[in-house]
Amino acid sequence: MNIKLSVLSVVACMVIHAYAAKVDTVLTYSDAMQKEIKAVVVTPDSYSESKKYPVIFLLHGYGGNYSNWMKINGDDIKETSDREEVIIVSPDGGHSSWYFDHPTDRDWQYETYISSELVQWIDKNY
Repeated sequence: MNIKLSVLSVVACMVIHAYAAKVDTVLTYSDAMQKEIKAVVVTPDSYSESKKYPVIFLLHGYGGNYSNWMKINGDDIKETSDREEVIIVSPDGGHSSWYFDHPTDRDWQYETYISSELVQWIDKNY
């Protein structure tokens, strides 16, 4: 009986593994596009405001949005954030922007947003 209980306890510990990374949906502002844009930010369990962390930006594909990565690979993303002690950011890039600045449409300036505005926002707030 004790052996069965011990084995069951070990198996349960192996199966039940929760990642403590914190997942936030943030609202950022783009001056270039004059609008608010959502992003998911994952911080490791070890996160401290007094420490600087590397940042990985996960960009969704055509037709996606800021929440796609967490819906598809949420546990892996949290595990990576905890294990590697990195911040992971998944911003919204519009339905079909390809992360470029459109030459005439001010509503589609995602290259500026991702490469400049969002990076600065993350550096300031994390």
